[in-house]
Amino acid sequence: MFRTGLMAGLCLAMGVAPGFAQEARQESIMVTASMIEENAAAVPAISRKVRADFVSVEVSYHSATRDVAQRRAELETMFARLKEAVAETPGVSLSGGELGYATAPIDTVLFSDVLNTYGEAWSFSLILGVDTRPDETFDQLMERADAFVKGIPAKGRSEAWLGDEQALGARDIDSHRLALLQDISAETSCLQAIFSASELYVGGLESGVVMIPTGPLELQLYVPYTLKIMQSPG
Repeated sequence: MFRTGLMAGLCLAMGVAPGFAQEARQESIMVTASMIEENAAAVPAISRKVRADFVSVEVSYHSATRDVAQRRAELETMFARLKEAVAETPGVSLSGGELGYATAPIDTVLFSDVLNTYGEAWSFSLILGVDTRPDETFDQLMERADAFVKGIPAKGRSEAWLGDEQALGARDIDSHRLALLQDISAETSCLQAIFSASELYVGGLESGVVMIPTGPLELQLYVPYTLKIMQSPG
């Protein structure tokens, strides 16, 4: 599936299949309506659309139990129950870290690493990953994530919350690199013919594949590149 600009559309009419792209490599990125709109407008000429493999969301547990020892025990119990539920549920993962940035495998994360003891309401937060399903909408996936978290029995006064922001992710994005380079090659050949270019320079192809969200469960993949066309006099 490709998105094309005006010139890319000309090349498509000539039988060349173009595609799309952005600048910094990321494993996932925050999804907001304004960001999707901005990303879609900024995508360069050659890229490809893929469905996200998973959606990540922050899950937090809070407890305001008056007794400090009991408060800690409640949250530590929920930390263990959440890990156990994830381990028993296919298509769901858990990690430490910050949503949209580097994360750590849950087996390397200690309860003390994530426990927040500021104030009288203690909490901890982890990153919950939920694999997408065919023909599932974003809302349906988030409902499934919410049901999963609510299905874990609460200890004492502990409460669970899902964050308001999500991140999309895709696996093995570098497997698309060859196809993207072939798209760029076909596009540049097409442009060279249209403009009767004496020289055509393509740079930046040493970069890896980049992905940005352009829809609720849609990612745009591209290899960043620069293109310069030189025309012969006359």
